[in-house]
Amino acid sequence: MSKFYQGIFYVAGSLEYEGVDNIDRRTHELQRICRSVKNSAFLHHHVVIVDGIAIAGANGWYGNTIPSDEDTEKQIEQHRHEDLIYIKSTLEKLQKHLDVKNIIVLSNSVPGLPLYFGEHPSTVETQLSLDLLLPVDTERKISHWVYGTYGKVVDTHINGINYINNSSFKKNPYWAKRIEV
Repeated sequence: MSKFYQGIFYVAGSLEYEGVDNIDRRTHELQRICRSVKNSAFLHHHVVIVDGIAIAGANGWYGNTIPSDEDTEKQIEQHRHEDLIYIKSTLEKLQKHLDVKNIIVLSNSVPGLPLYFGEHPSTVETQLSLDLLLPVDTERKISHWVYGTYGKVVDTHINGINYINNSSFKKNPYWAKRIEV
């Protein structure tokens, strides 16, 4: 992909962690791999600012179901809370950042229940959704939220934010979606 695109912004998803017994170790492995790929940015708790647009990424771990043992479930719960804290603090900092005109949030997880369109998994009932952090966007800089995990194509606007999902989910051929900000 780095041969065909000027830049790749990558957020690890459920498949990258499937069957893993140590989430931190896998994350470090993915960071190392991404460093070796030209023009790529691993957005795990990182922000890239390009032409006034901040691109922030996190897995989110909301609604993710990864077959695992009890220890892995505890790790996922810990990482879910870490991602919520990261997204909140990042959005707060970017509100007053003079170089940032728009924010794009990238997450593996579906941001909230409305974006499941009535098909939400039962696992989300006890979890805090990522969209609970939207009140932090006091300057209304979030223009797009691009996410994965959901099997249907989504391109919808809710309260001024363009929510986009174009997961491949074994679609053949798969066509990447072009997003203009």
